[in-house]
Order: sequence, then structure tokens, then C-alpha cells
Amino acid sequence: MPNFFCQPGAASASVIGGDARVPGDKSVSHRVLLLGSIAEGQTTVRGFLESGDTLATLAAIRELGVNIVRQAGGRLIIHGVGAEGLRAPSRALDLGNSGAAIRILAGLLAGQRFDSTLTQ
Repeated sequence: MPNFFCQPGAASASVIGGDARVPGDKSVSHRVLLLGSIAEGQTTVRGFLESGDTLATLAAIRELGVNIVRQAGGRLIIHGVGAEGLRAPSRALDLGNSGAAIRILAGLLAGQRFDSTLTQ
């Protein structure tokens, strides 16, 4: 349930805060997987949208050596390996039918010190 507030006594809304829950988003879910994987340490994700496309990205990230724990309700724990901690995949990374995944993962992999193959 959304909960927002404005600073009391303010003539205008110069300070606003609160919290809201929004449904999972496929585009954001792809990107959070990539960012969490190259972060150092643990990233907790709530509201991950589980779809064929995002699960293909998750599988590809795992193949690159990142430990990702799926929990109930769209929650993930990503154990990031840092910007230079990804490892060479043992096989081609199949991204299913996801054009977004292949584009953003290609950008991440272009800067790595190993070769990889992306397929759809």
C-alpha cells in the first residue's frame, strides 16, 4: 500500500518521501542481474519479474560464475564477483528469445578478458 508524506508546514512540497511497491519489470530485472553480478558482495532483489527472458539472463549470469539464490516471491540474493570476477563460460550463453538480454549482456562481456558466444 503506497504511503507518502510531505514535510508539515511547508508552503510547497520541498521535501517528499515515502515508499511504494511496484510490480516487477522485465527491463529492470535484466539490468539488476547484471549490476548485482559485477557488484562486490551481496545484492538482495525484491520484485524480480520471473519470465522466460529474465530466467535466461539469470542462467547466463550463473554460467559466468555468479551464485544467485532464488527465493519465493520474486526475491533473489546475488553474490557479486566484482567487475573483473566473471569467469569464461564453458559453453555458448543461450538467451532464448530476449533481444534486451543479448544487447546488454554483449555490452558487459565486451570488456571482459575472455571470449564468449551469445545465442538466441
